Amino acid sequence: MKTTLLCAASLALMTGAASAASQTVIQLDGFCDTYTITHDGANVGMSSTQQDCDPGIGSGYIGKVKAHGKYADLGSILNGDPGSHWVIGLQWPLVTGGSFTFGFTTDGINIGNDILTGTYSVVGTAAQGPRGTKSATSAIKNK
Repeated sequence: MKTTLLCAASLALMTGAASAASQTVIQLDGFCDTYTITHDGANVGMSSTQQDCDPGIGSGYIGKVKAHGKYADLGSILNGDPGSHWVIGLQWPLVTGGSFTFGFTTDGINIGNDILTGTYSVVGTAAQGPRGTKSATSAIKNK
C-alpha cells in the first residue's frame, strides 16, 4: 500500500512539473523563421523543425540585458551547422511587436552581436506581422 501511494505521489509531482513549462510559437516578421519557445521560470528553450528555414534548437535564460531590458537570450545551433553558434535575443515577455536580435560566432572569439534586429509576432494573434520567404541567417550571410 505504501509503495502504491508513493508511486502515485511521485507520478503526480512529475506530471505537475512537466505541465509547469509554457510554450509560445513566434515568427520573425519579414522572415520565414518560426520558433516554438518553451519556458519554465528563468529557463528558456527554442526549437524549429522547418527544414527549409533555419531548423535548429537552442537554450538559454531570461534576464536583464544591458541596452535591451528584459530579454530571453538563447544560444542556438541552426541549419545543422555546429561551426556557427547563433545567439537569438527576444524581448520578454513574448508579445507581437516585440524585438529580436541575432548574433553569432564561428570561433568563440570573434562575436558579432546585434547584427540583425527586427520584430517578431506571436503566431495566431490578430496583429501578426508579415511573413517572408528568406531566413534570418540568410539575410546575415548575404550582407
